[in-house]
Amino acid sequence: MFVQAWDREGVDFAVRAGVVSRLSARDLWERAPERCDAGNGQRLAPLQLAPDDLVISAVEAMDGGWRVSFGAAGVATYSFEDLVPDLAPRRGRPAPTPWLAPPAESRISFDHAEIMAGGETLRAALTLVANYGWFHVTGAPAEPGELERFILAFGRIRETNYGRLFDVVVKPAAENLAYTDLGLEAHTDNPYRQPVPGVQVLHCLQAGAEGGENRLVDGFGVAEALRRDDPEAFAILSRTPVRFAWSDGETFLSDEAPVIGLDAAGEVRSLRYNHRSFRAIAAADAVLRDAWRDAYAKLAALVNAPDVGVELKLQAGELLVMDNGRLLHARLAFKSAPAAVRHLQGAYADHDGVYSTLARLNRAEADRRVAEVEALFASPAMDDGYGERISIREHMLQGGELAARRGLGIELAAAALLHDIGWGPHAQGAAHEAFAADFLEPRLGRAVSEPIRLHVAAKRYLVARALAYAERLSQASIDTLARQGGPFTPAEADAFEALPEFEAALALRRIDDDAKLVDAVTRPFSDYRAMLTHLALVELER
Repeated sequence: MFVQAWDREGVDFAVRAGVVSRLSARDLWERAPERCDAGNGQRLAPLQLAPDDLVISAVEAMDGGWRVSFGAAGVATYSFEDLVPDLAPRRGRPAPTPWLAPPAESRISFDHAEIMAGGETLRAALTLVANYGWFHVTGAPAEPGELERFILAFGRIRETNYGRLFDVVVKPAAENLAYTDLGLEAHTDNPYRQPVPGVQVLHCLQAGAEGGENRLVDGFGVAEALRRDDPEAFAILSRTPVRFAWSDGETFLSDEAPVIGLDAAGEVRSLRYNHRSFRAIAAADAVLRDAWRDAYAKLAALVNAPDVGVELKLQAGELLVMDNGRLLHARLAFKSAPAAVRHLQGAYADHDGVYSTLARLNRAEADRRVAEVEALFASPAMDDGYGERISIREHMLQGGELAARRGLGIELAAAALLHDIGWGPHAQGAAHEAFAADFLEPRLGRAVSEPIRLHVAAKRYLVARALAYAERLSQASIDTLARQGGPFTPAEADAFEALPEFEAALALRRIDDDAKLVDAVTRPFSDYRAMLTHLALVELER
């Protein structure tokens, strides 16, 4: 994300190769850090107080960012992190992966002690909630109250009329069917609340003798299957509010919402699916009510299909964490006896704690990954001249600079900055482009790694297809060409052109050839750190 041009009305930034985004003078004025509290980032003045005649009079590069002058209105300074929410926004969490039969990577059990220690295990578990809607924990103490300590690892308990914790055991005159030994249809909890609790956690204290297995169904998966198979039914369930309610004579709860909740982009955001709490279709038109019933029956058929979902039985000391806005859970009937009681303890939490904790852990992991990249960039191997008149490190810094000037965007700027990081003894005999790509792909993503993986092949392609290209090569590049396989054959060149990263690889190759000036002035690695951290976060949230 680099400044490409500016005028009185705004600034153009290269975000990705071929993609330029413009921020107006008013956009920049509103984003100015000087008009926000330094500690918490909150604005100190209303948005509408920007001057009516606001214009830009100058834009200057500075260490790690830009200084923008607004004439008589003042000056503001911006870092990469100040502008990235506008120019390259992230979801802030991994995208959900809808499923019908659970993929293998979603069925990972985590050790309780490792979860409680925080760090990578907790980050991996919360990522599963975001991706697939649930995770499973083993090895917890089978003691009442342990659930509260567990939830504090990632959030706070959402207290309801059931209390901070509730005991799922058979009770006489049960106020809720959950407190019987009956089977329960797949459902989400508490659809009558405002807002609905985002997360449910169940902790098994005693497993019971027979039955009581849980069945989990991904509401996002069945909703997307309905959208694919019957778009009209999906539209009815996502537009028509229905009323949910519950009361025990002292507490009276009700709310109206569609069964399928959508976000502003039309993506499935939540489900409220609970036969027991359903009260009425909030539509005056009888024809629409009948259409809703037909659509709901189609959704129910998907929910109850025998090949949909996953079944498991919690044993003593195991926990189940579920996204209650997404994951439907059912229970098989069971037989309880004095010597074999089924006893689960449950609690609710909100999404906020899960996603705030995950964001913090992802940021720490992104910082760690960028630190690994920086350590390799700063290693003695990067002092080598590798046959050129400048060091590998100087060459790569020139590459980053050229990518910024050419408007190639943040992914290719990162690729240019790091493309030769595979040179040196750490590569252990691997081709430098392959080592660098394999090292960077899990840290910064394929948009960075794949042009690097192909930049040597791009040289072989250009030598074969562009007759004047070989004349531009340095002697060191000519010397390495033979070892790298020489010019492509016509068939190899055709195959290379068909690759999705073809244009990016050529752009990086040309930067590689041009970034070999002696005594060139370049910005330091630290100027790219925020950009690399952003790319690491994008990869973590994929």
